[in-house]
Amino acid sequence: MPIDALPSAHLYSLTATALPGDLTAATITFGTYADVAGTIVAALTGRLYPVDPATGRRVRLVNLDTGAVLLPSDVTITITAGVGSVGPIPHTDNASLSPAGFAYRVDWDVPSSRPSPGDRTFLLPASAGTTVDYDLLSLPDDLPGVDTSDNALAALITDPTSATHAAVVALIDARTGFGRGL
Repeated sequence: MPIDALPSAHLYSLTATALPGDLTAATITFGTYADVAGTIVAALTGRLYPVDPATGRRVRLVNLDTGAVLLPSDVTITITAGVGSVGPIPHTDNASLSPAGFAYRVDWDVPSSRPSPGDRTFLLPASAGTTVDYDLLSLPDDLPGVDTSDNALAALITDPTSATHAAVVALIDARTGFGRGL
């Protein structure tokens, strides 16, 4: 059956308590965010959606086992009192999801003159775990003196107490104009 012909009963949204089938997933955490003056951000919204990482175009995420369309609309991210979370959302390396190799995109709903946590496209592999810090999902390639190998990045995601973690967060803060209370 063509994807477009699937009945609406096959649509899945994040309001469900469990993902269909054997999909693995993670919750993404955000914050604590403060402006450059150190004031905690009262409210901020954004949206998360699946994309083709090569083109940045939105994709329809389909569970090959059930035919369900996952995330049929943007997932709203709400930051309140500087923090927030969204999920669970499927890991991007689930073998039963199509298209293979998809990524997620987060766009923040703020004017360009205001700081934000930073729009970005990122992969969310199962190796990242079940709770992942948004600020560590996509790091720039040009971090002077910082090991950006896969193993080092996995350690950054899983060990937020490391000195390298603090240095990377400070660099991200400087690049985005946003402060993060650690």
